[in-house]
Amino acid sequence: MSNAACLLATFISTDQRDLSSSVADILTDMLTIKGAIDQSYVEDRRFEPFMLWLNAIYAGTNAPPQVTDRDFGVYNEVVNNWGNGQNLSAALEAICVYHLANSEDKGGQWNPEFKKPPFDLLPFELSAICQVRQNSGLETPAVMHNLLPIKKTDLEKLNFSSGDILKKVNAAYEDFFE
Repeated sequence: MSNAACLLATFISTDQRDLSSSVADILTDMLTIKGAIDQSYVEDRRFEPFMLWLNAIYAGTNAPPQVTDRDFGVYNEVVNNWGNGQNLSAALEAICVYHLANSEDKGGQWNPEFKKPPFDLLPFELSAICQVRQNSGLETPAVMHNLLPIKKTDLEKLNFSSGDILKKVNAAYEDFFE
């Protein structure tokens, strides 16, 4: 589930609408279809529902209530201050800290979202926030953190072949839900 959310963040960051739409559909099903994933696991997740909330803004759609009617944890401040860029700086810095804290599996029951490369070192969720705000005509404050910045030119170097990725995403979806 976390890998799907990381891919969604990556595709939003690079403005790949066809790919982000496909991954968002899969992630939505994972979170909303009863029995697809253990409900207690889903209830503890913050990053994945937040990415679906962000994707809804990006796609101009509505996220399902199972996604929006919940606590987004560290991401709450982004949601609460979406229209106020001046208050976002501290929230984005907190996301950087959260990202680093959840980029390594330290054992226990928590499944860290960003433990698999390249998502451990590249905070695509922050780039996705910036991309969606830019698309919405909103400015994003500069954030000073070791994880940043991911330069727009670096993101442009990421090349995705839609057909190949969509085939793999669809195969994973069918494997998961069959």
